[in-house]
Amino acid sequence: MKVKVLKSKQTEFPSWWTPVTIMVKGEEEKGLQKKGLQVKFTKVADKKLPVDFKGGIIVIDNPEHINFPYVYEIKQNEDGEDEYPVVWIRDFKEILPLPRAENTCHFEGDEEETSETEL
Repeated sequence: MKVKVLKSKQTEFPSWWTPVTIMVKGEEEKGLQKKGLQVKFTKVADKKLPVDFKGGIIVIDNPEHINFPYVYEIKQNEDGEDEYPVVWIRDFKEILPLPRAENTCHFEGDEEETSETEL
């Protein structure tokens, strides 16, 4: 299994999320919806992350090394605060780099060189 993990830009401390399509409880008639789930790592998995990890494709070779929700449901904890669904990564095999976006910016003068012609 491969999980795309990205570093959140909305927090001051390192936190991670993954884009998913998932059924939302109470909105089943809408079908699968795009959501972002927070990703947390156990101590075992966290020790394997590179120091400067900014995101990547995490390869998990054992289904017991990941826990994830089957339905997106926001629950209330004992204090009445919202608890959002979380993906737990317990261990992983390797981290692959994120695929680079195709460059769509082309500068004037980027054309292939042609031979000069005398007029």
